[in-house]
Amino acid sequence: MGDEHAGAVRGTARPADGIRAADGIEAEVNTGTGDGAVPGAIGSRRTGTGEAPEVSRELETKFDVGPEFVLPDLTGLPGVARVGGPREFRLCATYLDTGDLRLARARLTLRRRTGGDDAGWHLKRPGSGGAREELRLPLADADATAPVAAAVATEMRRALEVPAALRELVDDVLAGRPLLPVVELRTLRTVHRLFDEAGRMLAEVADDQVEASVFAGAGTNDPAPGPAVPADPPGSAVPVTSAAPVGPSGQALPAVASEPPAQLVVETSAWREVEVELVDGDPSLIAVVGTRLLGAGAHAADGPSKLARALGDRLRRSPAPGTAAS
Repeated sequence: MGDEHAGAVRGTARPADGIRAADGIEAEVNTGTGDGAVPGAIGSRRTGTGEAPEVSRELETKFDVGPEFVLPDLTGLPGVARVGGPREFRLCATYLDTGDLRLARARLTLRRRTGGDDAGWHLKRPGSGGAREELRLPLADADATAPVAAAVATEMRRALEVPAALRELVDDVLAGRPLLPVVELRTLRTVHRLFDEAGRMLAEVADDQVEASVFAGAGTNDPAPGPAVPADPPGSAVPVTSAAPVGPSGQALPAVASEPPAQLVVETSAWREVEVELVDGDPSLIAVVGTRLLGAGAHAADGPSKLARALGDRLRRSPAPGTAAS
């Protein structure tokens, strides 16, 4: 399930076209020293991982729902023999962009996500036939196996370590501007999977309770970022809060990572939505599921993505130079 612009069929994963399986590069947080250094911006260094991204296509649609919405019975839909689940996932995604949101305006999304079946680095871009194409790389072993306390202490800094195989695909759009963390989404996701008689998974329906934090510097025309992501001095950790985030229905959202440092956050919001994503079914199934959701009180989503909803007016302002509004 993606968090991005709706309208994208999940296909067989394959290596990304035009990407070399050469030494990888991860990012390094600049400290503001040296010629042209920008505090909090992203540099790069060699890691030697040599891994190429996998590519899949997505077709999905989104619906806004209120806190009292009850997911309707999805059995009996054409071709659906069984509904599996529910399965619950706790997701935490940090989105990177320039201060003036050049990637988002070009309908590109770069994020690092933990939790769920596809934790890792994701770059999403427009595909053919109205689809979205997603390029994925796994998290480093240290990220995947680190104790929760260690992950909390380093989460914000790790969010800046963009793999070179993804970074190079957006360099032209960035036009030399630094990447910054602009939004963090913490989601409690409840998934129902639709199967046919042969056990083939046709689609996923995800009920998402979302809490979003927008970081300082998001949606500005200033190439310099807001407050830099703090490094850990000896014996200390990135400041975190102990309170668990709460979804719009009052349900606790125990996130994979703790809330971001309060001094970096300029706006928060929370909402609930339902996503329908095609897996291996006929594309017409999305419309059929959507009709049943609308009948239960859902509404077509106002925005194309969770990221766009979190950014709000910041994304609706005049386009960045050299790009077109999406």
